[in-house]
Amino acid sequence: MKTIKFSETELISMRDYYVKELRETHDKLLHIQEMLRRVSTAIPGPVYRISQEQDEEHAPKKRGRKSKWGVFIREELVRQDKPMTYEEIIGAALQHFNFGENKRTHVKQAIVSSTYRLKQMHSDVRTVGVKGTRIKYLAPVEWFNIDGILMDQYLDKLPTLAEIKAMGKRPGRKPGQKAAPAAAPAAAPAKRSAKRRKK
Repeated sequence: MKTIKFSETELISMRDYYVKELRETHDKLLHIQEMLRRVSTAIPGPVYRISQEQDEEHAPKKRGRKSKWGVFIREELVRQDKPMTYEEIIGAALQHFNFGENKRTHVKQAIVSSTYRLKQMHSDVRTVGVKGTRIKYLAPVEWFNIDGILMDQYLDKLPTLAEIKAMGKRPGRKPGQKAAPAAAPAAAPAKRSAKRRKK
């Protein structure tokens, strides 16, 4: 049998790939187990679990603690028990931390930055949209099923396109953003008097 040799770089790449696949498969198995438990269904056969030693050995580099904004975003989504837009979370943060409107820009930057880390580094939240709009709603990752689709009980809490339009949130317009006022009609040029003023 022919022996295949790999370089150190290839071995590291392969190890990282299969460790990632193992962890994702493990998470899927735990999700399935939890859903079966919630519907009171007997779980056939054992469920594979990564031991603490394996987890520590192959775990990726530490991602750091969540900031107070990351913690707030997660807690607010759970507290409201529905997907929320960035603007809704920003408004809730202003009220929660007793900030005035002069702090909105600062809070918005913190929320957007923390949300990015929650999605990319911690895999704690995901975004979901409403067809026909550009508005994105945030939701905890556990509200999605194994196929990455928002569960029905939370999907039903998203507004419809008609409801969004009724609130003045057209596609491409940010939630809460008012439509630009219509331009005033140009004034008609003044008519010159037929008679010139006598000197």
